[in-house]
Amino acid sequence: MLTNLRKNLLLCYPLTKRCTGEDIFNAIQSYFCENEIDWAKCYGVCTDGGRSVSGCYKGLRGRIKIVAPRVAWSHCCIYRQSLAARPLPDSLKEVLNQCVKVVNSIKANSTNSLLFKSLC
Repeated sequence: MLTNLRKNLLLCYPLTKRCTGEDIFNAIQSYFCENEIDWAKCYGVCTDGGRSVSGCYKGLRGRIKIVAPRVAWSHCCIYRQSLAARPLPDSLKEVLNQCVKVVNSIKANSTNSLLFKSLC
C-alpha cells in the first residue's frame, strides 16, 4: 500500500498551435522523454472533458490509453462544481460560488495555504 502520495502539477506548456488531442499528447510525451518518465508510472489523469481531451480514439484520452492502458480518469473538481451548479436555484448557486471563491483565495499561493493550515 502506498503511504506517501503527493499531488503536484506535472507541467505547464503553452500550446501555440491548435489544441487537439494529438498536440496535447505530444507536449506531454516530449516532457516525459526529456525527463525520462515512464508512462507505466502514470496512474491517473484529471481533465476538463473537452472535445480534444475526451475523444477515445483521436483525443488525448485515447492516445494516453495506448501507452498507459491502466490509467484512471477523473473529471477536474473545478468543472465538477460548474456542472453541479447548473440545476441549483440561484440562492444555492450564490453560496456555492462564494465557497469556491474562498477556496480559490486560500489555494492562490502557498502563504495563504500555510496560514489556513495553521489556523485549522
